[in-house]
Amino acid sequence: MPESSSFYRLISLVLACQLWRFGDAQAFPGFSDADAAWIANGGFKQGAATTSGKPSNGFQLPDWLQKALVPVEATTTQPKTPAPAAPAPAASPVSATPAPATQGSAAPAPQTAQAAPAPAPTAAAPAAPAPAPAAPAPAPFGFAPTAPSPAPVVPVAEQEGLTLGEMLHFPLCKAEQGSRRLLSVNDLSMVQEFRPTKTVQEILVCILTIVLLLFLYTHRKDVITLLTGDDRIHATLPDFCWYGLCQCGGLCKFEWCVCLTSLPCCPKRWRGSHPIKLMGQQLGLTSRTIELSNIVVGDLPTDSYGSFYIKIECGKYPEIVSAVQEDKDPRVVHFPEVLTLRIRESMWDSLVEITVYSSYFIGVWPLCQVRLDPRAIADWAHEDEPHCTKRFAMKPEDPNREGIGETPPWISLTFGVEQADVRRLDRFHANQTMSVRIATWDRYDPVTNEPFEEQPLMAMKHRFPLVDGHGNAVQEPEESDLAWLSGMRSCLTCLYSILSFFVTLFVVGYGSFRYYVKKCYDSFETLTIAKSWKPHEFPMPTCAMRSIDAICAAKLDGTGVKPGQHICRPTDESVELTCDDPPQDRPKAFNFVLEDLGLGRNQGLPCFQDVCRYNNRIKHYDQVAFFGSIAALCFIFCCFRPLANKFMQQMTSTMQKVHNSKIHQMLHRGV
Repeated sequence: MPESSSFYRLISLVLACQLWRFGDAQAFPGFSDADAAWIANGGFKQGAATTSGKPSNGFQLPDWLQKALVPVEATTTQPKTPAPAAPAPAASPVSATPAPATQGSAAPAPQTAQAAPAPAPTAAAPAAPAPAPAAPAPAPFGFAPTAPSPAPVVPVAEQEGLTLGEMLHFPLCKAEQGSRRLLSVNDLSMVQEFRPTKTVQEILVCILTIVLLLFLYTHRKDVITLLTGDDRIHATLPDFCWYGLCQCGGLCKFEWCVCLTSLPCCPKRWRGSHPIKLMGQQLGLTSRTIELSNIVVGDLPTDSYGSFYIKIECGKYPEIVSAVQEDKDPRVVHFPEVLTLRIRESMWDSLVEITVYSSYFIGVWPLCQVRLDPRAIADWAHEDEPHCTKRFAMKPEDPNREGIGETPPWISLTFGVEQADVRRLDRFHANQTMSVRIATWDRYDPVTNEPFEEQPLMAMKHRFPLVDGHGNAVQEPEESDLAWLSGMRSCLTCLYSILSFFVTLFVVGYGSFRYYVKKCYDSFETLTIAKSWKPHEFPMPTCAMRSIDAICAAKLDGTGVKPGQHICRPTDESVELTCDDPPQDRPKAFNFVLEDLGLGRNQGLPCFQDVCRYNNRIKHYDQVAFFGSIAALCFIFCCFRPLANKFMQQMTSTMQKVHNSKIHQMLHRGV
């Protein structure tokens, strides 16, 4: 009956292994140390003897299970044990001497000699048999123990690194013994510990999270208004592409390209344009100007006269509102404005929403709305008459409202490109010429030969004096003073950028270098500890080194032990000696981090030769560097800008006083 029970248990384990075996690994996860050692020593080996000395029913394991249960080292180095033969009579006493015990013997040699000393051998009689070994301990999992097989003696000079038995002393190496992973007891217990209540709670949390996200997305405008004070975010993916790629992060706007297109040989349609901006408009990265004129709405869903206006929402830009047309018939309402839109010919741009509102004594009411594709608007704007004029059907906001007629409301629009803008502001670059364009409308200026006049900024200020809201004159600095203030502000801005760049570069660079040196020093410190660790045999695997770190941290963290008082606290001199002559390959910084991320083993930055000495020298300045960096960053980002603004205000006030004194002297002389 016991043999039959063991056989059934073995069949169950074979089925579990067949269903749950994974890829190549080196562990028996979940097994205790005794169970893992029993399996690794051939506890399930084919033909293993039971306590009764008989084979376990002659059951033969498949090859894949035999490879999974026997470690790689045992299958590759351990030769087959020959069958025992009858002892031959010896011709001399020397031949009858018992062989020395091997490493894998069942009982140690000293215990055998003390139990029963053998009599002197004779030539005719064989050597006295050794005393019977003690009864073996019961095997784990209820199986019969296997007979130990002698392992060949390997010379010490041929061993490299730690053996499997020595690796069991390191906690993190216990999962790296076998050649395959088997189903562990902990994995099977997870099924038994299944709790429906906890699962239901997790499902409810997931459902509530999804509902909350849907609610936030539905009311995203209200959420954005609550967080930012605006109902939209004025940044899109094309903006990042335009700002980052076409303007080099705002460092270069390519204004010099305008000089090339301003030459007389350039065609008139391209003259004065910005080539980079034209390219961005064609790619849909930046906006272009579209004009809406001849705006007429009709058949509005109301049955009485009223005051009406139009509101247009165009992408990320603020809303455009027309003038209110008071006391108009809802059958036909005209709007005299020419509205200018900024749209992108891109799928990333949102639809253009045109809504007609009715204004009452208390509140306003949306009547109807239409949505247009910005790419279609750009196409219509480049068409000729009459194809550039479209009449669109609008959708009533409240279909059940009284006063809705038999025909749907509509809006008529004429799309155009730079038709009403006689000043041609899209191709005007005031920053380069420092001039002002003023439309003349009914006459052509003799200088520009266009329906606008262009004059310098200083002349324009003298021609149109500065006044306040009541028409009273307001003093302002001279243009020469403004130029000096502008140059001073540019210098302060440049100084701020340089200081912030170098301070940030120093903080990030020094912090990264210090962290790299510390990681290398920690690796050499672990090697120094491993040289005094028992057992130790170099080269040591990564799991052993990490186990040493974990054990030392658990034992000495918070104890106040000084360097040199414990094996886990080596002195700086001993670490430097290990750094000069490491017992194995030089470690690499961040190798543990990269290994945990699954980016490969033994990867990282190589540690240079004198890294330990550098660490011992600069570690005394860590506090100075830390507090100095904080002080520098606080000064640059918190103090420099307010001080610079205060300086500019004082300079402006001083120049204003000088200007007032000059005016006072002129008036006094005139009197």
